[in-house]
Amino acid sequence: MTTPMTQEEFAHKRVSFGGDLAAWPDMDQTRAKAFLETPEGVGFQDQENQLDALMQHAVSQSVPAHDADAFLDGLLDIPADYVQSSAPENKSILDFLRGIGGWARAAFSPVGLVSQGVGYALVLVAGVVVGLQQQPSSLAETVDLSTSLFSSDITLYPEDQ
Repeated sequence: MTTPMTQEEFAHKRVSFGGDLAAWPDMDQTRAKAFLETPEGVGFQDQENQLDALMQHAVSQSVPAHDADAFLDGLLDIPADYVQSSAPENKSILDFLRGIGGWARAAFSPVGLVSQGVGYALVLVAGVVVGLQQQPSSLAETVDLSTSLFSSDITLYPEDQ
């Protein structure tokens, strides 16, 4: 005897394989049939059937057949009303270089160079101001890196003295 599916498993399989149990894998079919024979399965199936009936009724009432044909004809007329090129433009390397040339003319124009210079100067001034506001650390005052870098007997791990 196989164990019946849970309601969550059945709902997941129904979404995956559809409402027709014949399309389900054999092992899942037997477990689904066992679930549908339980009281929980009967209630679940009744709710699903009611939902299907409501959806079928809504679809049948929404668009009459002659309106659907007119709607589809209108959709088919859109390409004729708004003609678009079917192939993208082929851009050559020359078009790419022209684009770069336009950017370079803007970047290296007198106004572009002045604005870049002002930007660099502001960043430099901000760095100097921030550097001047920091207090020197005691380690920086006692360690001379130049003597340890340029000496021939470098000890990488000096012992505590």
